[in-house]
Amino acid sequence: MIANSNKRVWWKCKEGHEWSGLIVNRARKGKADPGCPYCSGRKVLAGCNDLATTHPGIAAMWHPRMNKRLKPTGVQAISRKPVWRRGECGHVYQMAVRDRVRARPGYCPYCSGRKRPERPIRLD
Repeated sequence: MIANSNKRVWWKCKEGHEWSGLIVNRARKGKADPGCPYCSGRKVLAGCNDLATTHPGIAAMWHPRMNKRLKPTGVQAISRKPVWRRGECGHVYQMAVRDRVRARPGYCPYCSGRKRPERPIRLD
């Protein structure tokens, strides 16, 4: 193999994670190789760097129906993706995963006064 090859090969890190990538991308001079996409946090791997593994308490607040097919094992704690959760207080709210991870334990936007519950508008 030569360093500037555009051939795609399989790589394996010290933790045993496997991924495919171009030889040229791993051998480029002057460019830091991020290495394993799972260890570096660029890809989610259930049981390794997913929300359910790294923050089980926050994952337990995951709303079972409103997030459709998305599960806590499919996102990382650094994700900007807004997801639905049910707080310990019972309020249901949507918040980016990373913002919830950064918030204090037990945080709820309704209980903290940052959000008001929606009330139906009555038209007479």
